Amino acid sequence: SRKGEYMGGVIFPGVQISLEALFKHAAKLPRIDMLVPENVIGKSTGESIRSGAVHGFTGMIENLVKQIKAELGQNAQVVATGGIVEWIASKTTVIDTLDPFLTLDGMRIIYEKNHNLQFTKPAILQKNLLKISIYLSSIQFAYLTKLL
Repeated sequence: SRKGEYMGGVIFPGVQISLEALFKHAAKLPRIDMLVPENVIGKSTGESIRSGAVHGFTGMIENLVKQIKAELGQNAQVVATGGIVEWIASKTTVIDTLDPFLTLDGMRIIYEKNHNLQFTKPAILQKNLLKISIYLSSIQFAYLTKLL
């Protein structure tokens, strides 16, 4: 909100959890190294799995950002963080900023506030902007807030 309150979010299974379910429950699909695929149409089972993971999740994130911005009725900066942020960010233009340490910075700020320590805002939080943060790891979630 304009007052800095948490506005809500979206939670969905992440790439690693989805791939683990695929390997565990689909017959004879191999585990693969996660690399960004060169093409959408895979020419092998491994390429097809990589493409589904990267392009499928990229499409989901693009659609979520579009719908969130429409629901807000205004633009918002999209910040992506997490272990696989580079995979998705390399295939989309909806992510404005990559910050692999945003979650850790947030945890540090909470710790410092709870222990009455002076905290410093990370550069990404310096501007008082509405943000859509997308954490790209085992579980994906997007949340909206006006940070600090």
